[in-house]
Amino acid sequence: MASITKDTHQPPKTPYWIACFNGVGSDGRVRRFKRSTKTTDRKLAQKIADEWEALEKLAGEKRLTESQCRKVIAQMYERTVGEPLHFKTAREYLTEWVESKKNETELRAWLKYDQIVSDFLAHIGVKADRLLREITPADIRFYRDALKRKGLAAPTVNHAVKILRMPFRAAHDGGYIDINPNTKTLSARCKMRLATSKKMYSPASSFQN
Repeated sequence: MASITKDTHQPPKTPYWIACFNGVGSDGRVRRFKRSTKTTDRKLAQKIADEWEALEKLAGEKRLTESQCRKVIAQMYERTVGEPLHFKTAREYLTEWVESKKNETELRAWLKYDQIVSDFLAHIGVKADRLLREITPADIRFYRDALKRKGLAAPTVNHAVKILRMPFRAAHDGGYIDINPNTKTLSARCKMRLATSKKMYSPASSFQN
């Protein structure tokens, strides 16, 4: 059963309640864990301790799901910070971003944003309804390559990637994602130059003359 305790040092090293709860260690054995609840509220600390132990129990039974973790983390965050924590899917975040730009940009530019975002979401398929943080540089790269295969010119492809860079940068700055997946994507023009350079200076070509 989960319980809470105070730091026994004199003077105490922390004013917060410490949660004590059972969990499974890396060796597969049940152990007693201690973790700061980051709160001085006794009732809240006990509730947090109970939630941690419940998660550990599910983990030990291999029944713990990502959605359960997100739910508990979101509840703890809201209790501590006083604001809700949202786990947004790629579709939710990108759609909201497009809508937020509606009154900030000219109609022609906004329609282009809407088109690119809709096209990207359609391209990534079921991944559009997964968490935004699951979008990887490979997803951006594959989308760019798909545009190239359609026969679009390099400037058009680069412009689409540049537009997508905006919402992902905003998501990174806003703390929704830890890594911006759209910062390591070479532009179509750069890739073309790189491929040409490799061909010109490949070992095979150096022996043709």
